[in-house]
Amino acid sequence: MTQVMAAPTPLRHPGAVARNAQGPDRRSGAPLAQRAPAARRERLLATRVSRVIEAHPDALGVLIDGGFTPLANPAMRLALAPTVTLGQALRIRGLEDAAADALIDRLLTLTAPTEEG
Repeated sequence: MTQVMAAPTPLRHPGAVARNAQGPDRRSGAPLAQRAPAARRERLLATRVSRVIEAHPDALGVLIDGGFTPLANPAMRLALAPTVTLGQALRIRGLEDAAADALIDRLLTLTAPTEEG
């Protein structure tokens, strides 16, 4: 007697739904296409201030104009910038949400990729 076995099914949670590039994000419900800017923002907030300045020299002026005046002093910049992420610096500085969002948006325009790819 020959027994036919069914093909194995992939291991997934029983309630899982396949998602494509337009499917919703599990956490926010936002389409995946809209998560790219949020992902860039999160990466920027997790980046050390010194790395942001090294990668984009114009960022120093943006940060100083945004209320991070100690960075104007080279000694303070050398002491502080490598020790904190941008997200930590924003919390320490205590900027209002609107001011912090405006600063992040300005920095993101500096770090925006110039070519697709």
